[in-house]
Amino acid sequence: MVPDLLKAKQEGTKETQKVLKLAEILEGSVRHSGTHACGVIIGPDDLTEYVPLSTAKDSKFMVTQYEGKNIETIGLLKMDFLGLKTLTIIKDAIENYTEEAWHNYRYRPNPD
Repeated sequence: MVPDLLKAKQEGTKETQKVLKLAEILEGSVRHSGTHACGVIIGPDDLTEYVPLSTAKDSKFMVTQYEGKNIETIGLLKMDFLGLKTLTIIKDAIENYTEEAWHNYRYRPNPD
């Protein structure tokens, strides 16, 4: 803590001490929410089983209430589809996949 604030916390008025105590509690908390332009979270089941969700401001998109960097630590996959290479791979996959193949595809989990 900054020396002046530490001194105010220890020797200041009761009101100053209370404000600084509350500030320490709030320190590091999320100030605002944001969404990634092409970020997608993928999970094995309904995401509400893993993370809290809400509707993004001014849209109908569902967003997680976790920071992106924490999503993978709980076992979910975070994909960034904004990169040109990723978009090219997706485009190529769609072009190379036939309609019949889409209907015959079945999800097969890893046998881990």
